[in-house]
Amino acid sequence: MVLTKSTADLYKEYTDRMQKIADVKYSAAVLQWDQETYLPPKGAEFRGRQLATLSEIAHEWFIDPSPGLLLQELQGRGDLGESQRRNVDLSLEDYDKQKKFTPAFIRQLSENYLPQLS
Repeated sequence: MVLTKSTADLYKEYTDRMQKIADVKYSAAVLQWDQETYLPPKGAEFRGRQLATLSEIAHEWFIDPSPGLLLQELQGRGDLGESQRRNVDLSLEDYDKQKKFTPAFIRQLSENYLPQLS
């Protein structure tokens, strides 16, 4: 199925997927900012769980096999522009690193990050 799509269509699929993952990460960043500036101390546990869930979801979406296959297919195409090729190469490098970590590990990292509120 991937082989029948044009490089432009595959690259659009790649950028759409990466944007959705970025949106989840940006949402977590807003919650993190709120946690560090306005969050009452009693809300820290709930906010920590929310941040951990968003981090886990973004990680699961990124390390799913389909983005890896898409990135590998794009990397093998010879008709990408220079900046597109660089984006794909960097994303594939990040994908290869991130898939070594389980979603549960990413969740635990996020949960352990909680700042100590006084």
